[in-house]
Amino acid sequence: GDKVQSIKDIAKTLNIGVDSVVFLDDSSFEIDNIRTRLPEVVCLHVPEDVELLPRVLEENRLFDQLSFSEEDCKRNAGFIAEKERKQLVENVSPEEFQASLELKMMVCRVAPAQVARVAQLINKTNQFNLTTRRRSDGEVLSLSGDAQYSILTATVSDRFGDYGLVGVAILKDCDTAIEVDSFLLSCRALGRGVEAAFMEQVFEEARLRGRDKVRAFFLPTQKNAVAKSFLETFGFHRIDDTVFEIKLTEERAKVVGVATVRQ
Repeated sequence: GDKVQSIKDIAKTLNIGVDSVVFLDDSSFEIDNIRTRLPEVVCLHVPEDVELLPRVLEENRLFDQLSFSEEDCKRNAGFIAEKERKQLVENVSPEEFQASLELKMMVCRVAPAQVARVAQLINKTNQFNLTTRRRSDGEVLSLSGDAQYSILTATVSDRFGDYGLVGVAILKDCDTAIEVDSFLLSCRALGRGVEAAFMEQVFEEARLRGRDKVRAFFLPTQKNAVAKSFLETFGFHRIDDTVFEIKLTEERAKVVGVATVRQ
């Protein structure tokens, strides 16, 4: 079939962006076709001497990782579980699907063992990421020890399996309000109420610190349009182009379908 459509189908099946796909081919025609129609995809030309291909992959460093987390080990199992979820959603209503998932979310302050995964998420999450501010492992560790900051993590599972650690919120106590420095969620957990349930835990953190207002930021990029409407849909008021606020006393839509445990 058409390779452009095949790439789109693969990305949809794996629930990733096409900008996460690397296309390899020995045909200049196919390479030019993908580059023209899907410019987000990285294209590599397979050399005539196929034995040189490993060197090409190594030199481009597209598959290098600074760290290897527990979630990385579970990724194949996650793809299989997502396939089962999509088979279910085809046969029931959205409400029935949400209820049948039996979603559970555990929220806690970042632990030392989570630092590498948190930094990985911060640096690679583009779609649902309000600010796309990047942090190194060292910066995450430093902020976790700063009394002015809270770093919350969200680990999610449902009856099909574990999503793993999929959410990160970096919060700053600014006396009159809690500021949301970063708020992001892996795309594999989107659209199931997890983002709203996680934001409720941001509000809970504000209450624990004696604040009655949360201030959040949205910094637009070419890739995070999916997060653009989240703040206003959730009840935040726009202060200017990038700043949003909400008082915790204001009414909000009730989050349903996600059983949350705070540690």
